[in-house]
Amino acid sequence: MNQNWNQETAPDGCREGNTPDENLTERAPQRDLTPTEENCETSTRYQNLDWHAAGGLGVIYRARDVDLRRDVALKFIRDISLGGSASVGTFENEAKITAQLGHPGVVPIYGIGKTQDDARPFYAMRFIEGRKLSQVISDFHTADRSKRLDAQSAEFRKLLTRMVFVCSTIQYAHHRGVIHLDIKPDNVMVGQFDETLVVDWGLAAKVARDEMRQHPIFKSIDSNMSELDSIGPKSTGEGPGTPAYFSPEQARQNCELTFATDIYLLGATLYHILTGTAPLADATSRSEVFIRAREGDFPKPSDVRPGIPRELEEICLKAMRKNPRERYATAREIGQDIENFLSDAPVSVHQDRWWEKAFRWSRHHRNLTRSIATFVVVLGFLFGLFSVYKSSVADHERTMRTSTLRVAGTFAAKGLAEEINNRWLILGNAAADPQLTLLLDELDQVAKVEDGRLNLTTEPALGIVKKLDVWLKRKDEKSHDRTNAANWYLFNSKGYLIGRSPHGSNYFKILGRNFAYRSHFHGQEEDGTDKAKAFLEASPVEQPYLSSAFVSTGDNRVKIAFSSPVRRSKSGGEADDEHSRPIAVLGMNVEPGKFQFLNLSDEDDDLEAVLVDTKIANLGKEEPPPTVAHDFRGLVLHHPRLDGELIGFSEDYIHNRFEKLLTSASSKSVTSMIVSDHMDPIEPASTGPRLAIYEPVLFENDQIREGHGLIVIIQERKIYKGK
Repeated sequence: MNQNWNQETAPDGCREGNTPDENLTERAPQRDLTPTEENCETSTRYQNLDWHAAGGLGVIYRARDVDLRRDVALKFIRDISLGGSASVGTFENEAKITAQLGHPGVVPIYGIGKTQDDARPFYAMRFIEGRKLSQVISDFHTADRSKRLDAQSAEFRKLLTRMVFVCSTIQYAHHRGVIHLDIKPDNVMVGQFDETLVVDWGLAAKVARDEMRQHPIFKSIDSNMSELDSIGPKSTGEGPGTPAYFSPEQARQNCELTFATDIYLLGATLYHILTGTAPLADATSRSEVFIRAREGDFPKPSDVRPGIPRELEEICLKAMRKNPRERYATAREIGQDIENFLSDAPVSVHQDRWWEKAFRWSRHHRNLTRSIATFVVVLGFLFGLFSVYKSSVADHERTMRTSTLRVAGTFAAKGLAEEINNRWLILGNAAADPQLTLLLDELDQVAKVEDGRLNLTTEPALGIVKKLDVWLKRKDEKSHDRTNAANWYLFNSKGYLIGRSPHGSNYFKILGRNFAYRSHFHGQEEDGTDKAKAFLEASPVEQPYLSSAFVSTGDNRVKIAFSSPVRRSKSGGEADDEHSRPIAVLGMNVEPGKFQFLNLSDEDDDLEAVLVDTKIANLGKEEPPPTVAHDFRGLVLHHPRLDGELIGFSEDYIHNRFEKLLTSASSKSVTSMIVSDHMDPIEPASTGPRLAIYEPVLFENDQIREGHGLIVIIQERKIYKGK
């Protein structure tokens, strides 16, 4: 880009500007916003004018285009602006520039004209119903200030996805040789049908020819170079733009404004998404805003809002660097880096640490990671044997065995937590499918309760149930390799079963029955014993839930259930409590022994992985099986030699063995416990004690309920007599 590096300029080439002391967050200079205008009659084509909004330069009416039978927005120049030809020229320039930007992110212009008295220019454009992005951001940060800003949050992902689309829109404008100069959340609209549009191009300008020729996008430009001025737009020291988002060059006098100015404003918009506030919103006076804007002096995003991912903060800070040459070259590069963050790919401005690369690699190569884990465990054990052989010291042998167990226990517990989290993530994404919400609403209209059961045999209800079956089957088949689920199920908000895939032999006997008493519907540890009371009082789970073991009514097999609430998508017309209340429960059942990450070893390895559920098992039997103690509490969910039988524990055993571990795990102060008197739960007591590590399964996701009671046991297969 061309900069004027003459004398009498600041270090980055721009003279200092005036610094008035008010209107910090509005576009400079501020104009009076009058909600009504006179003499806005256009012609017989546009009728039923209804005032909608007002800005610095124009006022917007909603009108009816009688020729094309559609609602449109008419933007008229304000009364206060009619006296100056410069204002009229700016107004007409906005219409012409916007009309040249044929992009889904720009409101299309339908035409331009003047009122019947030929005194007031206006132009017609598509009428958009929705909210400003700033309102969406405010709702997100106000709802729960403690929520994590990561790629697992559906609302945060949606905000970042909108930011990517804004970058795409600005990239297109730059390809057309246009710079916006006032990008901010207030100038981004979120439409009623999830559109994302960049609006208010009143300050937009064509860039200089030299800037176009030197910029990387010049080779793919399709703009008419003859339309560009030989000299690009200049700043006045007070804009153009909005002071709270100003780039350094906008706050200086006679400074050339280029594509890099829009790049800075995109970074400031991302800053607002991450922190919930504008970069210079903490300034106490207008003069302070301009001084700090010129120096690029704003708080780091993580100082305003702790917990921001480092990758996103570095993207934001690069886009907002003081020197325009050090910013991103194009808007597309910002969007690409944000997309890389969302897809768990490396970000260009962030240098991954070795352990970050390792964890990312393991997430993308799960099968190979499990193989490497097995190799590491075996290698560690062999290294322990080698040390014992060389030293012949029993204490050293014990130290190495313990160290191997710790490595294996930590790896197995974290890997299992990630496997379980992946199931919840799959369920959560499926629960957010708008098609599911639509089908639930349709079924709710036609299905009625008769004789204590939801009647799904009518033709309308049966048709919707078949669609739900197809939807569940598609979700199950798409994710089966990652979930290993026995089946997916769907309860409505009252606990009636309205879908299951695969069906099972007695599917039509249980379809429409009420299961509100089930723990995986209401989220409590135990099934309800009073089914009638459960139907009246039980409510759907509010957060992802992992049930204890239970006997499935569908096929009489022991399973555990992963449940996730289904909520209605939030829209502008609904209250917060309406869209947040669960309208159904979506889940999947998994049989014991189907945890892929615990298949650590074969018969020749010395370590075995066992998974124990310490919660009360809901087997639904008056007399438990012979292999389960009469006062049983938990069950073995995974064991290398578990062959379908039920292995349980007594209340005393759970209390003596695991209570201290579970208590400390709830506060996340202790992560494991080495024991030397561990007894294999399925081997006879006469085989003797083993050395083992007990490792609780902990989830980093704050939404996951604590107290799930899962314990990973890594035990030695071999019995070391007297050790």
